[in-house]
Amino acid sequence: PELYRIHGYTPDDFQPGSPEHIERSLACYDEADRETVLRAFQRCVREGQPYDLQVPFTNARGERLWVRTTAQPVCKNDKVVAVVGNLHDITEHKRAAEALERSLAEKEVLLREVHHRVKNNLASIIGLLELQLATVDNAQMAALVREVGRRIKAMAIVHELLYQSESLSEIDLSRYLTALVSGLPTAFGHRHGVHIDIESAAVPMSLDCAIPCGLIVNELVTNALKHAFPEGKPRPGADECRVVVRADWDGTYYTLQVADNGVGLPADLDWTETRTLGLRLVNMLGRHQLQGEIELDRSNGTAFRLHFAPLDGQRR
Repeated sequence: PELYRIHGYTPDDFQPGSPEHIERSLACYDEADRETVLRAFQRCVREGQPYDLQVPFTNARGERLWVRTTAQPVCKNDKVVAVVGNLHDITEHKRAAEALERSLAEKEVLLREVHHRVKNNLASIIGLLELQLATVDNAQMAALVREVGRRIKAMAIVHELLYQSESLSEIDLSRYLTALVSGLPTAFGHRHGVHIDIESAAVPMSLDCAIPCGLIVNELVTNALKHAFPEGKPRPGADECRVVVRADWDGTYYTLQVADNGVGLPADLDWTETRTLGLRLVNMLGRHQLQGEIELDRSNGTAFRLHFAPLDGQRR
């Protein structure tokens, strides 16, 4: 009964497996698919190749369906003596799959628009801070406003890259870090004196990890530009002032490093106990939010290394 229902015929119209059945069945396929199904059937008969196809189907009553047509050869003495075929109505399955695809596409558009709006809103906040700067006479207060602006920009860049990216769940960390640090030397007056290098291959990273990483890099690079190179000079023995930002992913852990060849931190400074907001943020974001380990290497300037695994629910 199911076979006749799919074709739109009655048992009086043909016998299953008869030449008339095959002819009427082929007539139900779209012209572009008809040859595909016929060739698959002929290969099954002649060469013993099974097939499994999903194609649109218009039955004798004019109903538009999707069907799955399969066939398996029955062989005897290495010869095909019969073909066992099946025809399944998969219309509801196809409709559900198409509805799911449409829903996912709509959600992707919506999520992309959310990232775009968040980026624009953060840009508006940065613009307001810059306007506020025009009314600030106190140099220390102006510096604090600029630091806040740079931190907000670090978050805004992530949303901008996600809006532009094919993936809405992760970004290329290398591209993010390049965009993040590109304007920092100019902001601190080091237009030609300090070279910032990004040493990173394409490292995919989720939004929840990328934002704290961006904030950490922003703080450490900013700290290096402000304090590592007094009078625009590197530590003794170095040829030029350099800051290197490096990111790696070994399949289990991320490693993020910011190193400079400057004068280094004071020997008696415990960076985890300092009252400066920048290093407190590095400690809080790296050890608490990312649940990682931070190492400080003072042997050749200053190098901070952060090792952490993807956050729960985002392991690869």
